[in-house]
Amino acid sequence: MSGYALLAGASAAALRAAAMGVLVVIAGRLRRDSHVFVSLAFTAAVMLALKPALAADVSFQLSFAGTIGIAAMTDRIAARLAWIPPLLRDPFAATIAAEAATWPLMLANFHQLSLIGPVANALVLPLLPAVMVVGGAGALLGSLLAAAGWPLMQAAGLITSWYGVVIERLGSLPIAAITMPYFPGRWLAAAMVVNFGALAGAKLRQFFWRQRVWAVLGAVGIATVALLLIRPDGRVHVYALDVGTGSAVLVRTANGHQLLIDAGPDADKLAQAMGRALPPTARTIDIWLITGGRRVNLAAAAAVLGHFQIGSMVIADPDPWSATLRALVQQAQSSGIPVVSGNQPVAFDGVTMSLASDGRSWLIADGQALLAVVPPETSWSSLPAGVGGAIFTSGGPAIWQGPGQGFSVIQVSSSSRDGLPVRAFLRALTGAATYRTDRVGTVELIETGGAFRATP
Repeated sequence: MSGYALLAGASAAALRAAAMGVLVVIAGRLRRDSHVFVSLAFTAAVMLALKPALAADVSFQLSFAGTIGIAAMTDRIAARLAWIPPLLRDPFAATIAAEAATWPLMLANFHQLSLIGPVANALVLPLLPAVMVVGGAGALLGSLLAAAGWPLMQAAGLITSWYGVVIERLGSLPIAAITMPYFPGRWLAAAMVVNFGALAGAKLRQFFWRQRVWAVLGAVGIATVALLLIRPDGRVHVYALDVGTGSAVLVRTANGHQLLIDAGPDADKLAQAMGRALPPTARTIDIWLITGGRRVNLAAAAAVLGHFQIGSMVIADPDPWSATLRALVQQAQSSGIPVVSGNQPVAFDGVTMSLASDGRSWLIADGQALLAVVPPETSWSSLPAGVGGAIFTSGGPAIWQGPGQGFSVIQVSSSSRDGLPVRAFLRALTGAATYRTDRVGTVELIETGGAFRATP
């Protein structure tokens, strides 16, 4: 078991499996019964005592949650699937049980939940022992005599080719997975309350036989979930959207309203980035601020008009309007969207956006927290006093003397050399935390303690 854990890379999941296996062996030697939930709790306690950081490890969370689901629900699920051959029924039921326990973690961390996983596992897991035995024997014999191991390795290859067929065919189905780009931490908490509340209720139902008790517990659970799902967290969130080399910044107020600066150069990237930043029910942009009429600012404007209801549009482009900007304004006015032109400050729901002294950059203020959105055309040489960080759109300016303090976010594409930040600009940012959307994706900035802090 120790050798298996080492060969598997000593991941949290492999260590958990090996530790629980060792506990089962020790219990047998001591002529004691082994209980999976006790073993699981003991293993988790020991691993977390040795390395507390594992609590934030996704593989650790998935491994323990999946094991709880398999232990608690597999037999009941399999009992209802007696019509399926036992060879396929066990992996099918175990996968359903594991997914039932881990779906909140899957959506929160990977934003996808497989629907074809149970079928795929039922078709491939029964062959896993054969692959391990045949492939391992072939590798051992091949290390001694290549000709002796070749037939076994070919046989293992044929089995694994079946894996490829199953994965490709099932994965290409339109309903292969549920995708949920927006799944914040409070949704995860609500889902875990529902999941493990239902599991505990099923296990302890004999202790809660009175309807009044069930009614009270149900009401408390519903209220908790409703607060976690619906109520905003009361903080301002600013998103430097991963739209490539361009300008697109989303502000979500403490009460759940949306303000958008520009739209970026790519409609598909904008839609994906907005989907990850906003809940599915958010379909309103209360104020849309346009700071420039170039392609990097407005090429994805049609996606904004097509997906969201716009409260009002503010045009603050200091340059003569481009044909793209004029067409956008005409389209907005024909749709009944109020359009205002000028560089006056914009205030909404406690957030103020005002033009900076260079005439091109914009400052986002929430109380004492101050953030700058800096275009490459700026005449600034460094951030003014009071600004805790900056979002540099379209790769940032060519000349810069320093970020001041806090952090720097650079919006730049990962698939094109166009607009990449120049070396002098990157050297000037040394000393402050720097985040690039081509490397970390959308960067979320949250107002905390009177300042914006980056949580990429």
